[in-house]
Amino acid sequence: MLGSDGRGVRSDAAAEGDMMTSLGRCAAAGLGGVLLLATTAAAQNFAAVGWEKFFRLEWEAGAHRDRPMVSGHVVNEYGAPATRIQLLVEGLDSSGAVVATTVAYVFSEVQPGGRAYFEVPAPGPSGTYRVRLLSWERIEAGGDHR
Repeated sequence: MLGSDGRGVRSDAAAEGDMMTSLGRCAAAGLGGVLLLATTAAAQNFAAVGWEKFFRLEWEAGAHRDRPMVSGHVVNEYGAPATRIQLLVEGLDSSGAVVATTVAYVFSEVQPGGRAYFEVPAPGPSGTYRVRLLSWERIEAGGDHR
């Protein structure tokens, strides 16, 4: 398109195309950063920070039908009911390094002061395990999950 002085004038469509290209580059850079962080995080083991203030885990390693198992109770010392509790069970080698993991779910609602049973196949036959709380949802008055 030519302007009144004979020079080219950019249309709104061309300006919009440049803006979309710029936004696409920003989105790609952001996605690359997220993927980089996700790749880094995959090599680490995580559990909910500070869960020990709200819950206590009572567990033991054993066997059921000749298969290693980890079983026990989650005790809710939190001031509100909890639900959708996830546990991280880690198999450890002789130096204490994590060699296998599994996630266990506690499906029952656990009232304050209450406890719920869990049982999960042990992650590997190491015989040495660590159990931590991975996540939970609290139930507010009125039944809202947070």
